Amino acid sequence: MRWSVALRVAAFAVFGLWLAACAGDSGPSGSLEVGERRQVIAAIRRYYESNAAEENNACSALLMSGVSRLEVVSDSDGRLVVDVTYFYSNTAHRGSMRCRGTGNRQFTLTRSAGNLQVVDMTGERRRGASWRIW
Repeated sequence: MRWSVALRVAAFAVFGLWLAACAGDSGPSGSLEVGERRQVIAAIRRYYESNAAEENNACSALLMSGVSRLEVVSDSDGRLVVDVTYFYSNTAHRGSMRCRGTGNRQFTLTRSAGNLQVVDMTGERRRGASWRIW
């Protein structure tokens, strides 16, 4: 019976330490406020839709149809770096499964006078002329 009580106390203590660790520092990256998050996503979407390609450049008239994850990697000296997981589709292939999927990229943005501008993006970029169906 003594071992049972001691084991329960030890398990409770370990759980408490684990819970404290999870609730502690969320990392150096911080997070964005809701209004700024919207601005960041809007800037990323504009840049992605103008410059990105997917699937070995087979898909270039892209739409970023949603963002499922946006994580701040760093935020200092007017530069914001974010990792983004997103959904994309291609306006030229409506109704088919071609050029639809998810992607992960890192975007670097600058802040100037309250404006956000994307200055870099990882991943495939468009080659040559591209077109878009409006």
